[in-house]
Amino acid sequence: MKTYYCKWPNGTISILTAQNINDAFIKLDAEGNPFDENVIIYKLPTNFHIGTELIKNNDEIKISEDLIDDGSLRSFEDLKPLKFNLETIYKELSKQNENISN
Repeated sequence: MKTYYCKWPNGTISILTAQNINDAFIKLDAEGNPFDENVIIYKLPTNFHIGTELIKNNDEIKISEDLIDDGSLRSFEDLKPLKFNLETIYKELSKQNENISN
């Protein structure tokens, strides 16, 4: 299983495990619209720790996130955001439905 991190436009996050990116899409689709251009999705490394810090600035509270991977500190910007390929997802879902029907 792979671990995925999703940051939604409203500031909430989802951390989930999935067998592949198509499985992650199905799970995230139950929570919201993973195709929204403001949704950011990362595949996380095998061993990770996410540190957070609340920052209050001009009556606005934000969460600062850092990704710690194998003892070295990395930011999420070091990871490449994932995008879903709708054609691949439809093919995978059709294949799964075909296997269920048989």
